[in-house]
Amino acid sequence: MKKILLIMFSLISLLSCSLSDEKIVATCNLGKTKYQLKLKEIKKDFLNYAISDPSIVEKDVSFYKSLIENRYLKPEILYYEQLQLGITNTQEFQQNLERVKRNVEDSTYIKKGKEIIQKEGKDATYEVARASHILLTVSRYTNIGDKTIELSESEYNTKLEETKMVAQNIIDSIKTSKNPLNEFKKVAMEKSQDRGSAANGGDTGYFTRGEMVKEFEDAVFTAKKTGIIENPVKTPFGFHIIYVTDLPKKRSLKELKSKVNKEIYKRIERNLVSKYQDFDIKDKIVENFQLDQANKKVIINGNSFDPKDIPEDLTILTSYKKPYSWKDSKEIISFYVPNFTNNLDFNSFLIQMGNLKRFLYIRDASKSKGYGNTAEFKKDYSDTLQKYITNIVVRTFESGLYEKAKTMVTEKEVKDFYEKNKNLFVKEEKGKKVTIPFKDAIPRIRSDLEYAKLRELENAWFDETLKKYKINFNENAIKTLIAMEKSYIEKFRKEQEKQLKKQKQQQKQKS
Repeated sequence: MKKILLIMFSLISLLSCSLSDEKIVATCNLGKTKYQLKLKEIKKDFLNYAISDPSIVEKDVSFYKSLIENRYLKPEILYYEQLQLGITNTQEFQQNLERVKRNVEDSTYIKKGKEIIQKEGKDATYEVARASHILLTVSRYTNIGDKTIELSESEYNTKLEETKMVAQNIIDSIKTSKNPLNEFKKVAMEKSQDRGSAANGGDTGYFTRGEMVKEFEDAVFTAKKTGIIENPVKTPFGFHIIYVTDLPKKRSLKELKSKVNKEIYKRIERNLVSKYQDFDIKDKIVENFQLDQANKKVIINGNSFDPKDIPEDLTILTSYKKPYSWKDSKEIISFYVPNFTNNLDFNSFLIQMGNLKRFLYIRDASKSKGYGNTAEFKKDYSDTLQKYITNIVVRTFESGLYEKAKTMVTEKEVKDFYEKNKNLFVKEEKGKKVTIPFKDAIPRIRSDLEYAKLRELENAWFDETLKKYKINFNENAIKTLIAMEKSYIEKFRKEQEKQLKKQKQQQKQKS
């Protein structure tokens, strides 16, 4: 699934520069203002739609008009209509708006914060090394006939010594060969029991500390020269014969990119940037508390507290050198987890403080740099807020219609529906199909009828409202959209075939 999403993302990126994004797909008059829907505002939705349902490209222009009308124009018209009726002055709207404003503000900071952290990770340098290895495993078990028997301690130790000797002999043999590295690769492919790296001549690629088992890392990161390490290295996996191909050194991702193929580089970049963030968060977000796991207490400034008894004015942590009191922290957490303080205990404290640290690390990465004062922030915030406000208005309107729809469903309608559609209300009991009693079917029937009434009310409203506004479609732009979808589907299919072929080749190599 992740690969499919990556393919879709990359193809959308490629197509985005080749299309007439400013083409106007549809317009309508909203009072004195003419609303214009541009291709760039809908193309990504339609590209994703085309992948999930390729048959859409076979639909005619009238189908697209109806879809665009309902999905994009209707909310705008509804929003405009409700503004004229004063919906923004209602208490319900104002309460929703205040929450949305804060949510949008945080999400705008977070969006930029992710970019900043990602860039810092990509611009950082990392101490990495590269090595190849031949793994000889040592099992504690042996097979006698059809039974698996655990070796005694002395038998196992004997087996360890034997394997170590075999490993040492391989090292000595490789050292005396004319081309030690080529000989190492050959032996790795033949004898290494790490089949993943064996196919690549034992190459493990570039890695930093924390990625490999400690004994292996210590041997590589303390090496003074490239080449084979003089003695086998024992780890929980067995004995490793190690060839250091690139000594430990601080390198930029740009330097590493020039040394490996594209696929391997992506893995390296992902791992190193993630590792950078793991260390960076410890530097940027500093806890002012310790945990007493045994007694389930939180220790602050030498005093022990049950989480629900922590004084609100105590500083619980600092984010980018800004202190956050327990009151501040609770307020942020409670905004996103409404029942946090009601259910506060040691475990919930642990979980939500972990979430808070990650939240502040990303949000404050941009907030601490004054991003909120930039024109970019203000535009992004304003544009996103407007979309949310439109959604609030639409939801409020639909909520009102739904309440009306509920009053329109009569007991007779519910009963009649049940009698006419008894075949829909069956269940299995002891292997037999039985009819669901009417009283048990009522909630489902009412829900279905209420939803149908809601659709009727919405359609009636929309048909009446459309008379007030003049909607015009640009058929040429819609045809461009359809052609774009066809091209996108074709490229997507080719990319999928390419990925599947590559996977099959990799599986063939492994086997």
